[in-house]
Amino acid sequence: RSPQKIRSDMRLRSFKRLIGSAVTVVLVVVLASPVLAEGESTARSILLPGSGQAQEGHYGKAAIFAGAAIVTGVGWFLSQVHYNQAVTRYNDLRDIYTGYPSELQSGIVIPGSSIQQTYDDMTEAWNTSEDRQTWRNVFMVSFLVVYTVNLVDILRSDPDTGERLPDESAGSLGIEMRGHDVRVFKAFSF
Repeated sequence: RSPQKIRSDMRLRSFKRLIGSAVTVVLVVVLASPVLAEGESTARSILLPGSGQAQEGHYGKAAIFAGAAIVTGVGWFLSQVHYNQAVTRYNDLRDIYTGYPSELQSGIVIPGSSIQQTYDDMTEAWNTSEDRQTWRNVFMVSFLVVYTVNLVDILRSDPDTGERLPDESAGSLGIEMRGHDVRVFKAFSF
């Protein structure tokens, strides 16, 4: 099979996996909708980080978790795509390089510079794929950390009742003296 055919087949398989993932997400959302209708914030946070916090009235946390999940999730997806492309390039070059001995034995003349260039390109593709694998792993771990912290937060937090503290304790102003230095600070809670 030609390298173009191999790449075409790999793209088709990747597209099928992407469609399968999208269908799975839709099914999970549809099947989980009765739980969501009951207002279960934990189920919301399992499906979409930050949505459970938003339901409980913690909008700042919701924005942080949702934003972090989107950034790390998109980064994970894109780095996976780039990693797959780098591995495909390496595999194509490796197939060409390992095919040289049979071509030489069959009498085909291949310049040594072409063999060396293919080897150099293959080595560069290997290094690129390792770098992209590292980035993919960083985004994957980051997404999992955000997701886990989101779940721990929703399990440990109470719903926002709308009750507000008196103004004097909502953001207390303080003065601190250290030697000849004076610091003025304001404490916030959310």
